[in-house]
Amino acid sequence: MHDSYRHPAFERTLVTFSHVADRIGATGARERRLRTYSIERDAYAWWLAEEQWMRTPGKRRRTAAIAGQGRLILPGAPSHANRPRYPRDHRGRADHRAARIYLQMQRDAAARAAARPAAAA
Repeated sequence: MHDSYRHPAFERTLVTFSHVADRIGATGARERRLRTYSIERDAYAWWLAEEQWMRTPGKRRRTAAIAGQGRLILPGAPSHANRPRYPRDHRGRADHRAARIYLQMQRDAAARAAARPAAAA
C-alpha cells in the first residue's frame, strides 16, 4: 500500500533553489533589492533633513565654500547631515533620481576604496 503513493513527480531531485534562480535569471535579486531599498531609505532621510532645514526660521542661505578649506564633518551627526544640498532640477524642485544616483556613486566609491587595500596586500 505504501508503494501506491509513490509518484515520479514527488521524488527527490538534485535541483536546488540556486540552480532554478540561475535558470530563470533571478540570481542576486534579493541582494539587488537590499541595496536598492537601502539607498531609498538614505535618500528619504536626506530629503527629510532637507525639508526640516527649509522649514527652520531665519536665514536659510548656505555659506559658500572657502577656498582651501574642506567641509566640516560633525562627529555623531547623521550621515545625511554631512552631505551637500539635496539635488534640484532646472525648476528648483527636488530631483530624487539624482539623489539616488549620488548615493549610489558614493557607495560604489566606498566599496572600491575598501577593496583596494585588500588587493594591494
